[in-house]
Amino acid sequence: MKLLYLPALIFLIMLLCLRSSAAGTTSDTLNNGGNITDGETLVSAGGSFTLGFFSPTGVPAKRYLGIWFTASPDAVCWVANRDSPLSNDTSGVLVIRSPGIVLRLLDGSGHAAWSSEDRLPTSSAPAPDAVAQLLDSGNLVVREQQRSGGNVLWQSFGDPSNTLVAGMTLGAERSLTSWRAPNDPTSGDCRHVMDTKGLPDCVTWQGNVKKYRTGPWNGLRFSGVPETEMTSHSDSQNEVAYIFNNTADAPFSRLVLNEVCVLQRLAWDPASRVWNTSVQAPTDVCDDYAICGAFGVCNVNMASTLVCSCIVGFNPVNQSQWSMREFSGGCRRNVPLECSNGTTTDGFMVLRGVNLPDTYNTTVDMSATLEQCRARCSSSCWCVAYAAADIRGGGGGSGCITWINDIVDIRYVDKGQDLYVRLAKSEFGAQRERRRNVAKIVISVTAASLLAVTVAAVTYLVWKRKFRGLRRKSGGQSASNKHLGDEALELPFVSFREIVSATNNFSEDYMLGRGGFGKVYKGTMLVDNKQVAIKRLGKGTGENANKSTNKMSVTVLEGRSSAAGTTPDTLNNGGNITDGETLVSSGGSFTLGFFSPTGVPAKRYLGIWFTASPDAVCWVANRDTALSDDTSGSLVIGSTGILRLLDGSGQAVWSSTTTSPAPDAVAQLLDTGNLVVREQSSGSILWQSFDHPSNTLLAGMRLGKNPQTGEEWSLTSWRAPDDPSPGHCRRVMDTKGLPEGVSWQGNVKVYRTGPWNGLWFSGIPEMPSYSDLFSNQVIVRPDEIAYIFNAATAEAPISRFVLNEVGVLQRLAWDPASGVWNTLTQAPRDVCDGYAMCGAFGICNLNMMSSTLICSCVLGFSPDLYVRLAKSEFSAERDRRDVAKVVVPVTAASLLVLTVTAVWKCKLRGVCRNSGDQSASNNELGDEDLELPFISFREIVSATNNFSEDCMLGRGGFGKVYMGMVDNKQVAIKRLGKGSRQGAEEFRNEVVLIAKLQHRNLVRLLGFCIHGDEKLLIYEYLPNKCLHSFLFDASSKRLLDWATRFKIIKGIARGLLYLHQDSRLTIIHRDLKSSNILLDSDMSPKISDFGMARLFSENQQEAKTSRVVGTYGYMSPEYAMDGTFSVKSDTYSFGVILLEIISGLKITSTQFTSFPNLLAYAWSLWNDDKAIDLVDSSLVESCSPTEALRCIHIGLLCVQDNPNSRPLMSSVVSMLENETTPLSVPKQPLYFSQWYLEAQGTGENANKSTNKMSVTVLEGR
Repeated sequence: MKLLYLPALIFLIMLLCLRSSAAGTTSDTLNNGGNITDGETLVSAGGSFTLGFFSPTGVPAKRYLGIWFTASPDAVCWVANRDSPLSNDTSGVLVIRSPGIVLRLLDGSGHAAWSSEDRLPTSSAPAPDAVAQLLDSGNLVVREQQRSGGNVLWQSFGDPSNTLVAGMTLGAERSLTSWRAPNDPTSGDCRHVMDTKGLPDCVTWQGNVKKYRTGPWNGLRFSGVPETEMTSHSDSQNEVAYIFNNTADAPFSRLVLNEVCVLQRLAWDPASRVWNTSVQAPTDVCDDYAICGAFGVCNVNMASTLVCSCIVGFNPVNQSQWSMREFSGGCRRNVPLECSNGTTTDGFMVLRGVNLPDTYNTTVDMSATLEQCRARCSSSCWCVAYAAADIRGGGGGSGCITWINDIVDIRYVDKGQDLYVRLAKSEFGAQRERRRNVAKIVISVTAASLLAVTVAAVTYLVWKRKFRGLRRKSGGQSASNKHLGDEALELPFVSFREIVSATNNFSEDYMLGRGGFGKVYKGTMLVDNKQVAIKRLGKGTGENANKSTNKMSVTVLEGRSSAAGTTPDTLNNGGNITDGETLVSSGGSFTLGFFSPTGVPAKRYLGIWFTASPDAVCWVANRDTALSDDTSGSLVIGSTGILRLLDGSGQAVWSSTTTSPAPDAVAQLLDTGNLVVREQSSGSILWQSFDHPSNTLLAGMRLGKNPQTGEEWSLTSWRAPDDPSPGHCRRVMDTKGLPEGVSWQGNVKVYRTGPWNGLWFSGIPEMPSYSDLFSNQVIVRPDEIAYIFNAATAEAPISRFVLNEVGVLQRLAWDPASGVWNTLTQAPRDVCDGYAMCGAFGICNLNMMSSTLICSCVLGFSPDLYVRLAKSEFSAERDRRDVAKVVVPVTAASLLVLTVTAVWKCKLRGVCRNSGDQSASNNELGDEDLELPFISFREIVSATNNFSEDCMLGRGGFGKVYMGMVDNKQVAIKRLGKGSRQGAEEFRNEVVLIAKLQHRNLVRLLGFCIHGDEKLLIYEYLPNKCLHSFLFDASSKRLLDWATRFKIIKGIARGLLYLHQDSRLTIIHRDLKSSNILLDSDMSPKISDFGMARLFSENQQEAKTSRVVGTYGYMSPEYAMDGTFSVKSDTYSFGVILLEIISGLKITSTQFTSFPNLLAYAWSLWNDDKAIDLVDSSLVESCSPTEALRCIHIGLLCVQDNPNSRPLMSSVVSMLENETTPLSVPKQPLYFSQWYLEAQGTGENANKSTNKMSVTVLEGR
């Protein structure tokens, strides 16, 4: 009987031996007869790529065989079994078998889930000695061994997934196919292919719809993608293909076709370990295929929203459709061509700088010249346009491409080509007449401008002199001072008389709108001839809570039999709707019912959709909990007024909420698309779907927040086009400053609209151009800050905002004639819309694409962006502003401009001669936006009595601190001399960072000075000096009772919370210790000394440095050991300070004999349940044992070894201020061994703050 198990035992031993030998090496080659099992990998020779098994994020049950970048495992670039995953199967194996040209992926039962055999040429010959090898290009090849020639028999590059890496070709037989969803590699609906019918160009398809094309290859680049010059194109008798390669020092890059048909070029940043988007297509609305129809040309830089225009000599086919921003109908000729039997009088008009039209209906002759091309087109009555096929030779190019019949998909691009369009002879005469008329107008306007400028300049100067006198006597301004107190306002006072004049005495014709705050008027201010919006807050302003009253007839659903022949919009109390039944709004616009996403019939959802377009689902109830294989679901409304969605077993999978029971409540679908639950008796709304948006914003819906309750109305994308469950993308209204729309992808901010300026969002200037279609409004009230839009007229098209699966917000308008949704706008539109694309003080300009350097730095000042400058620039700025108000850029006014400029330069030279020290400060600090004054060295010498010892408050490693009087205010002056360890970088950090921070628990920097080698900082004076001097002095510590210490603990926590989360910047202090906590006259703490601080970007989690700075004992283990720091590093330092405040002992106190430091001592007492013994003996009478123990608990949580285990400062503040907040169990901390500190000779010098060293000896007890 035992012999029966012998073969199985032998097989098991052989398998274990094979696995153990494989585990011991990392190979790039799989020999004939070998295999790779789940958990094993092949790694390319250079380590760039890895082949193995993986599961997409969030889908552990599905296993795929793929290739990914070793440095970025989430960046999968090829998947073998993308359409046949191994479900709940981790026993898959990749094998290569004789005759050696077939790779097979086998599941646990030995069945082939994928095979390379399907992609092999029919002529492939057996290769008994073949091997599979993963190359450092990311290509998996099956080849003969070198002794047999090394011929490649099969390669993964021949069967792309959704990614093109360097060295891959995109051709007629090789195309990219998107994933179905970010976590589903299954083949999606999007394809990117090489179209070879005319001149080669790349085309993106979504299903059977052409979405985007690059434009034809012109010898240097694709004509619609000017930044592709570094790529190459192969055109031979055997192959037409696109390929790109990286230079030796270039970062990894890849082209990825995502799930919504956007092609992105991503570049790997090894420092931050993220993929940055360098280019994407489509980039804007003009990239949509044939958006302007035949003979239409798209220009995204047009000031109006009519991005489409007809070529000269053409007019829209349907003008009314163009007025509705539906351009696809295209244009038609004004005058027919005159051509018969090859003779013609027609001519050609050149359209410069365009992406050439689609080449599907063209003829190409690469040997012809441009002159021959013109003659050839003229001789054919069917030819409508021609262009050069190859522009490499210059001189207009060579080769000939001619278009027959219509030309479509034309747009203006940078580095675009010339297109010669055929027009009737009479059109050229009309053009000349139009040019003459334009010339007459220009001459007339220029002459009038000369007179107008002269009169305006004289009038302005006279008026300004009078206006200054009026301002001095203005009673209105005195009244404003009473209202506003002594606040320092950085804006001018405008008299009531000016406002009355600007608004024509508040004429109704000037009114833009009204709200709860009052009315808003438009007007033109005389002082600078600028059009403004004026909000008038009257005495009796208010807004009725019921903003609108809808009168409509309601068809009541009383029973199924009575509903025959009608379509009800109301569900009565106790009624229900089952799968297959619907509610339809009274006007027929919207329908509520059960549906399944396209291609997923097994999942049922309750939703609301447009009746005319059932695929346009605008709200989903149970998006998190689909009814699986269940068509017996029902929607019911109970006696309490709550809607419930029940599955076939009667279990509730979704329900609405209510603030109070309502026995007579009904559910009604309004013609706005809003499903409401209301009381019949009072009509009060108890619940509405508009308060719980999905991925769609309809007219009348709100996007915003209730500041009083925290309730938020935001959009959340679907996970995939066929999966309504919440995705990673959100669109919210940011209400911290001026309201603005912000798009998030996970925790990363990807786009913002710019703040609301009273008329539109500043980053979407085209909003006013849609005023004939939509009205936009931002409501600001104590209980609501929200954006809302409505149709401007009854004739306006139905529209909606949709946040798609990759975070693009699209405004879609319904065209009832064609039965399709047209995209009016979308955001982000281009690469410049990427959030913080150019970093701090950078400006993104898409029109700089000729150099591909789309970012530039702010230069002094800009007409549309006001930047705070150094003090020496202020007078120059005022002169520029005055000049700009009176001088228009016309030739006739040049004399006035030169005169004012000359005066300004003379004045500026005088200022600069007296500002040597401030110029030095500008050199030291760069172009930072500093919000504090420069103070001269002479003032400081006077304030400190020439740095008298009597004025000195103290000294440290940085230098000395003096007390002095500046502007009759007592201040503290930190003097950093030549020998100071605080260098230029630390000084710059402190000035730049503290200048931008304002918080009651942060020290306030009042000014700075640079004089020769000396650097000085001027702070507010704090009479009680630092916490260190009180805490560790036997006589002074008695002044710190428990209430004071607890106040100090909470104050430090709030200050850190501000630095980490609540300020405009995210700042890591890195040198937090008791000597850097200053105390004011009320013993309130203020964090100081920001010389070592570091600024984080909004989505940055941590950073690493080789220069470890800080103070031993206060530094977190990960920072001291390998230089990694984050907000949790400051949390660790705070925990140490907290324990010092409780115990009155230094972190490295010599009182410890059995313990290396305070942390070890505190942990020992905590472990022995004697934590109360840690409390300072001077606090026995005033201490609250409960609060003290809670503080010790929090302190031990903050000093845990693992940064992820430490709480954020927001949680710490909550723990300190709310006794009910639960606390987790702390883990034993690590701490520096005392012998190590002594060996380094730290002693009292351990508080030094600049140490270029790595702390490597850590010891846990």
